[in-house]
Amino acid sequence: MQNAVIYQPIQIEYLKKTSDLFSEQQLADSFVLIFHLKGNGYISIGTNTNPLQKKTLYVCPPNETFGFMPAADGHIDACLIRLQSYIKEAGQDIYTPCTESELAKLKLMNVSHIENLAVRLQELAALWNESSQLSQLKCVIEVQSLIYDLFTASLSDQTDTHSAIEKTKHYIETHADTKITLAQLSQMAGISAKHYSESFKKWTGQSVTEFITKTRITKAKRLMAKSNCKLKEIAHQTGYQDEFYFSRIFKKYTGCSPTSYMKKRRKKIAAYGRGTMGHLIPLHHIPFAAALHPKWTSYYYQHYSTDIPVQLSAYRFNEKWEENLYTLSQAEPDVIVSMDSISPEEQDRLNRIAEVMYLPSEESWRTHFLQTASFLKEESEAEKWLADYDQQTTAANKTLQHVQGLRFLFLRLHKQNFYLAHNRSVREVFFGDLGFSSATTADTPSEQAISLENIANYQADCMMLFLFKEPETIAYYQQLQQTEAWQNLSAVRDNRVYLLSLDPWNEYSACGHERIVQQTVSLLSGDCP
Repeated sequence: MQNAVIYQPIQIEYLKKTSDLFSEQQLADSFVLIFHLKGNGYISIGTNTNPLQKKTLYVCPPNETFGFMPAADGHIDACLIRLQSYIKEAGQDIYTPCTESELAKLKLMNVSHIENLAVRLQELAALWNESSQLSQLKCVIEVQSLIYDLFTASLSDQTDTHSAIEKTKHYIETHADTKITLAQLSQMAGISAKHYSESFKKWTGQSVTEFITKTRITKAKRLMAKSNCKLKEIAHQTGYQDEFYFSRIFKKYTGCSPTSYMKKRRKKIAAYGRGTMGHLIPLHHIPFAAALHPKWTSYYYQHYSTDIPVQLSAYRFNEKWEENLYTLSQAEPDVIVSMDSISPEEQDRLNRIAEVMYLPSEESWRTHFLQTASFLKEESEAEKWLADYDQQTTAANKTLQHVQGLRFLFLRLHKQNFYLAHNRSVREVFFGDLGFSSATTADTPSEQAISLENIANYQADCMMLFLFKEPETIAYYQQLQQTEAWQNLSAVRDNRVYLLSLDPWNEYSACGHERIVQQTVSLLSGDCP
């Protein structure tokens, strides 16, 4: 007798408008079946971002992140089913949770041939929102039926174009130094050149030529950062026989010549821990090694991931610090930039890898920035950047005069608890440099939960809310918005509740603070949450 598996729904949501979507990646604590039904845009699961395919099933595994990026029209229909898998082994009477599941095999499955799927998903979402035991029982049964249909359809689905595209993408990435032709790739995929080109664009969002060039430029950047190769050698190792043609292509895609790029990458700098990269970027120094993740360091991931050859884990910020230290030791950087607030064990191990410049945590971000600049002999560049930053804050003050008299309260919601979130960056930039008024002078510890009654007593005109992107918190916030206690808060009544992402507000650095100023202007200049 084979093992039996049952799938228990944890949450079912039918999303039909942009405000329902998760542009900032959220962390999944279970399997999430993501059915895309209508609309255009992109979906990110972990570090992979792809154009949304209509009537396609995506699967996000537990402890991974996912998010949507709608197209300009902003309309996407999707259904999310969060599931916990339970397995009953042969000869046993107990079902036990399991994280390894056959569900992963359903990813990127075309679901257009599953009859009445959109209606079934809408009915499932409606059943989920009903409280009766019979409705919940029917919901569980319907979920098992849907999963049965998905597995049955996947067995008979002979379309394997996407797998062929992925195979050729891998070939391009591992053979970027050789001549690659469309005929060669389409033959490898087993389809015509025209069908291959169209399918490649559909699944990746870019043409074959664009992908090949991007792959080669990324490889070139990493070679420049990791080695002392000559320009001619780098050109040859990235598939260009003519170094002058390579230089023109490189400048077209990056905005600077290979020579200028290499000059900035001569020193192999590792940015260790949160915030340190934010002092290097304004000085035009891209680190050789840094922690990157599409959720926890989204800005740096989006803008610099192709430039950084040694990518440390930023999962839950620095949860995998031991793994990061091992990666650094293998990478052999010239120098490491770190805050001095890391643990003694981390400091000891960093000191054995390379020279370490520690930034004193008790000092201000301006001191950190100037100390970094001094180490890199970029003092004049730092002074110019700070002067420009001060001009930006002065201009922001003028632009936001209409809201200067309002009182602001920063909160974070985690699971079912609110906490004050007047962190160091908020205090020094929002209330300091930008001159806004705080709704509280109380020094309430950030780890101490506060009630809705306490929040009401602050009488804040505006609430700036960090909503943790995980299922329990999101579900609680959706329920909370329907309650009288929440709707009676003055900031809620006046439509002045602003949802913020932790990035950049949780980063104490020059780059992070410039982005806080820019985001504040964007949020408040029209005073439209």
